[in-house]
Amino acid sequence: MGFLGTPLGWIMRFIYDFIQNYGFTLIIFTILVRMLMFPLSVKQQKSTAKMQVFQPKIQKLQKQYKNDKQRLQEETMKLYEEEGYNPMSSCLPLVINMVVLFGMIDVVYKPLKHLLGVSSDLVNQATELLKEAGYKATSMAELDIMNIIQGNAISQKGLEVSADMFNNVFSADLITKIQDFNFSFMGLNLGTTPDFGWNVTIIIPLLSGITSLLMSFMTLHNQKKTGMQQQQGMGMMKGMMIIMPIFSTWVAFSFPIGLGLYWTIGNICMIVTNAILYKVYSPEKMKAIVEKEQAAKKKKPKSKYQKMMEEARAEQRTRQGLPPEKVKKSEASEEPDDGMSASQKLAEARKRMAEKYGDDYND
Repeated sequence: MGFLGTPLGWIMRFIYDFIQNYGFTLIIFTILVRMLMFPLSVKQQKSTAKMQVFQPKIQKLQKQYKNDKQRLQEETMKLYEEEGYNPMSSCLPLVINMVVLFGMIDVVYKPLKHLLGVSSDLVNQATELLKEAGYKATSMAELDIMNIIQGNAISQKGLEVSADMFNNVFSADLITKIQDFNFSFMGLNLGTTPDFGWNVTIIIPLLSGITSLLMSFMTLHNQKKTGMQQQQGMGMMKGMMIIMPIFSTWVAFSFPIGLGLYWTIGNICMIVTNAILYKVYSPEKMKAIVEKEQAAKKKKPKSKYQKMMEEARAEQRTRQGLPPEKVKKSEASEEPDDGMSASQKLAEARKRMAEKYGDDYND
């Protein structure tokens, strides 16, 4: 997934050239990403409100077809289609978050490549020199090279190496550039991995877990308030309240502190975003907007996509030997009057189905 780091690295390098501080670069980058994702969050809020509008219909289907899972699935998808609801829309922000996270992992582990523009050939030569000195190659290699040149501790304790070993690989200007690179943020070296134990490096992992817990509490509170949480979903939500803080803490402990800072700031941005959404785009307002849109949509003729879905369902029911779906009176009234009686229309429909499926249909 390293290719994801390249475009993110360009943005990070652009910001660092102005800020000249790695920590503030990460913070500005994270806020920028969250701002770009805000329209998706609004869309997700609207999708939640839409789900709230027809939730009673889903509950009715669940009771009606509780012993027929296949039919329940078919009717639920039909309802989604009629209501214009895409159940996958809520997954998009999560997918984007994970894509950015994978890209950021590459950026954080490879600051020489992404932030200083050092070629892969020079990085490989420097890594080989480290290996000759007894270094076990890991994903921390670029960070360790920079820490050695800056005179900081590296990930592999007890290994005695000197910055002079890179004089024949890097130019004097590049070594000066590496020495001047500012990894420090509030007393923390963001280019190192946190140590387990009571020391200053656990600040970011603790903040990561706490902010994730606050975000879970806020989500649970808002969903209870809107009545979206069903009893069966409550257990899942409570489980996520435990899992997500643990996962956030694990991420902050397992990766360089810079990535933990990115994750923590991301959590804080999400808390602020959710607060704004439930204030400005409250579920009540969004519900009213959705209901108005749904009323307007019912007056419009069916789209080509809806007609195709109806035809597909009709074909499937025919193959399964099921009778045609009953047409609602409101829908039937939308059909143009061609002067044919009901019996004539039925005969015409049978004729078309016989032409399409052959004699097996009549049998």
